[in-house]
Parts: sequence; structure tokens; C-alpha cells
Amino acid sequence: MKETTDAIGWALIIAGLSAITIFEIDLAFPSLAVGVLYVVVVLMSLWLPGRRYTLMLGAGCSSLIILAIPYSHAGGGLWEGFVDHFFALLAVWVTAILALHRKRLEEAVLKREAKFRQLVESAPDAKIMINKEGKISLVNFQTEKLFGYPRQELLGSAIEILVPERLRRKHAQYLKSYLGDPHLRPMGPGLDLYGLCKDGSEFPVEISLSPLHTEEGVFIITAIRDVSERKRLIQEVEEERDRAKKYLDIAEVVLVVVDTEGKVTLINRAGCRILEYEAEDVIGKNWFELCHPTKNREEVRATFKSLIAGDVDPVEYLENTIVTGSGEERLIAWHNTILTNEKGNIIGTLSSGTDITEQKRFADALREREQRLQTIIHTAASVFVWLSPDHRIVEWNRAAEDLYGWKREEVFGKSYLKLFVPEEHRDGVAADIAKVLAGEPTTGLENPIRTRQGKLQVLLWNSSRLLDSADQPIGVIAFGQDITRLKRRERQLKDSRTQLRRLAKHLQSVREEERAEAARMIHDELGQALTILKMDLSWLQARLSSQKALLEKTTSMCKLVDHTIGSVRRITADLRPAVLDDLGLSAAIEWKAKELEGTTGLECKLTLDPEEIILDRDRSTDIFRIFQEAMTNVVRHANATTVEIGLKLQEGDLVLEVTDNGKGIVLDRDFGSRSFGLLSMRERALVWGGELTIRGIPDKGTRVTVRIPVNGSEKVGGRA
Repeated sequence: MKETTDAIGWALIIAGLSAITIFEIDLAFPSLAVGVLYVVVVLMSLWLPGRRYTLMLGAGCSSLIILAIPYSHAGGGLWEGFVDHFFALLAVWVTAILALHRKRLEEAVLKREAKFRQLVESAPDAKIMINKEGKISLVNFQTEKLFGYPRQELLGSAIEILVPERLRRKHAQYLKSYLGDPHLRPMGPGLDLYGLCKDGSEFPVEISLSPLHTEEGVFIITAIRDVSERKRLIQEVEEERDRAKKYLDIAEVVLVVVDTEGKVTLINRAGCRILEYEAEDVIGKNWFELCHPTKNREEVRATFKSLIAGDVDPVEYLENTIVTGSGEERLIAWHNTILTNEKGNIIGTLSSGTDITEQKRFADALREREQRLQTIIHTAASVFVWLSPDHRIVEWNRAAEDLYGWKREEVFGKSYLKLFVPEEHRDGVAADIAKVLAGEPTTGLENPIRTRQGKLQVLLWNSSRLLDSADQPIGVIAFGQDITRLKRRERQLKDSRTQLRRLAKHLQSVREEERAEAARMIHDELGQALTILKMDLSWLQARLSSQKALLEKTTSMCKLVDHTIGSVRRITADLRPAVLDDLGLSAAIEWKAKELEGTTGLECKLTLDPEEIILDRDRSTDIFRIFQEAMTNVVRHANATTVEIGLKLQEGDLVLEVTDNGKGIVLDRDFGSRSFGLLSMRERALVWGGELTIRGIPDKGTRVTVRIPVNGSEKVGGRA
């Protein structure tokens, strides 16, 4: 701005000095017609902006001309001076008027050019003007912004600077072709055009061309628009369209669009597969004539027409039958949507349908099975109860109604524990239900219940949990049998067994007493008689030494008596070994083991700890008889060579172990109901609350373990 002001100042100074110089020359040489030189001063205003400087210089020059009139012709008269300078004034103002006109024309051109530039600058697209040589002569701000070049760098450059290298040859051909027939049109319609930024990046563009005819020739004005976003949106739309088409094709439902005339305009791949048609066999065909059975075709068509006419509201869900290409009828569940245009007018329907033929058949079969299951449950003799996880009753059958005394409607949703389980058993029943819900095996559970009449009943339950689709427990179902009578009979049987064992114990005691008495009588009576007989025979033998025949006879009789005395001793020991009564259990076991060693050759290894164990007479007798039977089995059946015998006190129990190295007992075969020896061993142990254990390993041997309390307390059962 300051430079412009300085230039105007200097121009005015030069013009003023020139005018004063001309004025002095005019005064010095009046005979010369120098007034016309003022025209040069006025013309100097053409290089000054605005019209005021032209008027200023014209007025100044006119003043100097008028001022010079009295002096320029002092000797010739005023009129002659006026005439001489009148033409100078005329020339000045003609020149001034012409200069003003020219300035007016220039200002108009400048305004038009400014307006043109303003329009170019304000354009939303990049605007580039190029001459016929392809040089850039004008760009706007959007061009700088779009391509990244400053304006000064673009002006005068070839337009190819903005074209990618691979497209420049074709671009030059397009430019030459356009200059041959310049008119408004888009550039390269149908082609993909790209612009080149200063940083080397490319972007898609859309270009329109228009010619500008000037005195300097034809210029081409190009409007360049970045269509990257449009391309991206178009690509997204195309991808979305392709994706939608893919979804339509992979959808396992029928998708069909029907126009207002009932013709199919769209159907997907699944629809063609279910309908057993090719797409070209369906598109454009009447939907109702092609796919609806004759029996309901007109009814469905009438409903569709009413829907299209807007007389009825659309039904979002419905089921109807369609006919496939093979003539088979399929049941389809439809979801319908009305299609409208931008004006809201109905143009058709979009329906998505699922083939529910098999589902319907399955549902019917499932319903039939459910009814059958309900019939089985309600007619079952066993009690059926369905409980929720919080113990509330969901369902039960008639057998439950009969047992509990409550109707199903009366107990639905009520707590099973509070209503039927005695308070002292509720925690246990709740724990059993928790086990079922946790998935633990629960069969044969016994729980007491109280009926509506107050009777206490015992039920045997087999339970299982119910799971939802996520394998989460949603309840417990249980079948129960009333075992109250069975439990009563079980108690009676147990009492009977207890009484029988007591009777057996008593009989064994009586038997042992009788055996002991028999042994005593045999020992005392028969033994004494045999002893006296032996003494008499010995006396006779001493007197008959001279009679050989009688002596041999008496000697034979003595041997027979000795053998009889031995038999009496053996029978007496078998009936009741005296060592058991005189020396105790340990001594009796040791005596019996040594006797077997002597008679059978069986090696017996004894471990007696302690050596003296003091027990009551009956208990000692039963333990000895068990030992005696075990050793008899070893001798008879085991084919053993060695037997290890152990007797010890352990945690208040007397433990007897007999282990052989024989062939090993097989319990299923050797411990049957007819193995009376083994049964007697077990019963003798059970009488004292003890237990008998027999373990056999084939070809390894057998171990018999007897455990009997020595403090008089009884244990539960025994095992063998």
C-alpha cells in the first residue's frame, strides 16, 4: 500500500514539474504554440488510478493555460492570446475526456474481472483456467487446498503437473481433442479420473470443461471435484448391497417381494430351494397362482388385495400352506412388511417365511408324547413329585394325591419340606435335594413324610434333576414308593433274627454244657472203668506167665483197653477240651495246632500276644470253635503246607487270624448257603457283635479274620 502511494506521489510531482516547465516555455516563447504539450501531462493520468487524477491534472493544466494568456502575446493583443490558447484548452479537455472514458472502460473491465475472480474463488470446486498451450493461467483457493500447491507455483505451469504420470499421455490427447471442438461437457465420461497432489498422493476426481472465448484466444475453464467421499460412499453402498444380497442368499428363510399386482419381484436362494423352483421360474410370475394351493388361493388373494388397497391392517405373523414345484404342500410361518415409496404409497409386500412343516410335525408328536407321558405319570402306582430348586411343588400325580391326602391344586407352589417333612428330618431332606441338584447319583433314598391325616410314612426315592437348555438345574423329579409296611416287616425280621441268634446262642451254650457233661461222664465213668479193667488185666498177666495162650490173650486185651482209653481221651477232647477250661483260650489254640501238626504234618506258626488272654467261658468257647472249624477247612480243602495263626488284642477287640498258603477260597462258590461250617463261624461271631472276614487269592491262600469285642459291647452285623 505504501509503495502504491509513493508511486502516485512521484507521478504527480513529475506531472506538476512537466506542467510548470511547459508554462515557463510558453511564457518565454509566446510565438510557439506549446499549449498542446499540456496534453502529455493529462495523458500521464492514465498511469494513475482513478478518475480524479485526470480531472486534477486537466484542471491544473487549464489553469496554467489561462494564466499564460495575458503574457504569451503582450505585443499582439489579448484576443490573439486567447485564440492561441483556446485550442490548447480544447485539446487538454478532449484528452481528459478521452482519458476519463478509457478509465471508465478499464474500471468496468476490472470490476468484471474482479467479479469473475470472486466467483472463481468462492466456487466450492477447484477452478483452473488454462490456455491453448495447456498452461495454467488462473487457479482458486480450492485448487491450492485440493492439490497442495501454492498459487504462484501453479501459475504458468503445465496442467500435466496435476495429472498422474501414467495418465499424462492420454490427457494430452484429450486436451488436443477438446480444443478442436470446445464446448461445455464433462471430461472422460465413464472413465476413472485421478488428480495428483504435490506430495505424490492420488485421489479420484470428476472434471467438467467449459470454453472461455477472449481476444487472446480460447481458454479452458476446468471444474475439478474431489469424489473420494462419493467413491467411498458408493463403495460402501455397493458392499452393503452385496452383503445384503449375500445375507438374502445365505438366510435359511424364504424372502419374497410381491408387487401390487401379485407378481414376484425378488426371491432369495433359500426361497428357491424350499419352493423347488429356479429364480427365473418365479420372478415375474403371479405369486398366488404359482405357490398357493387351489383350496385357499382366492381367499389369500382377496386378503392381499385388501391389504394393498389399505382396507385392512397388515398382519405381522401368519401361517399358511404353499405348494412346491414338486406339488408337495409345506407349512410356512410368514412375517410380513408393507413396502412404500417416498410418497408413502404402497408398492408391495416383503415377506420372510420359515418352513415349519417338520417343526409342526415334531410339535404334534411332542405334544402327543407329553400327553402320553402325563397319562403314564398320573396312572403310575409310584408317587411322582416335581420340585423347584427352592423346594416348591410344581407337579405331582394321583398316587401322590392318594398318599399325601392333598389335591394337586391345593399344594401347587407350596413348600414340600414345610408341608410334608417332619421338622427333625427337614435338614436331611434338604441336603438330599441339594445333592440331586448338584448332579450326584441319588437312588434308594429313604425319607419320612407326614400325610394330611398325620400318619408318618416312609418313602424310598429315586431322584433326578431337570436341566434347561444351558444345562442349569431347574428342578428335581422323584419317583417314590411307600415302604412303610416293608420297613415294618424289616424291623420285625431284624427282631426275629436277633431272637433266633439269641436262641442259637442259648442252644450252643446248652450244647456245650451237654458236651462238657458228656465228656466229664465219659472221662469219669468210662475212663475209670477202663482203668480198673486195665489194672485187672495187668494182674492177670502177671499170674499167667506160665500159660502162654492165656498170656497172649490178656496182652491183646490190654492193648485193646489202651486203644479204647486213647479213643475216650480223644472223644472227650473233641467234646470239650479240658485245656480250654483249665488253661484258657491261648493254650487251647496252641494245643490244637500241635495236635494237627502231629496228625497231618501241617506246619503251624503261632503268634500269641499276649500269651494269656482271660475271657468268659462262653466267649472263649465260640472263638475256639471258630478256630477249630477254620483249621478243619484248611486240612480238608486248602491243600496247604503252612498255616500262620495269630491271636491279639486290638482296640478293645480280640482278633484271631488264620492264614494258609493253599489254593485260596472262592467265596461265590465256597461260601454258599450250604457251607454250614462257614455259616456257623459267622453266626458265632455275630452273636458277640463281632465280624468274620474271609479273603481268598487263587493259588496264594486264604486269610480268615475274626474280630470279637472283649468288653461285652456288641457291634453291628458282621461281614464275610
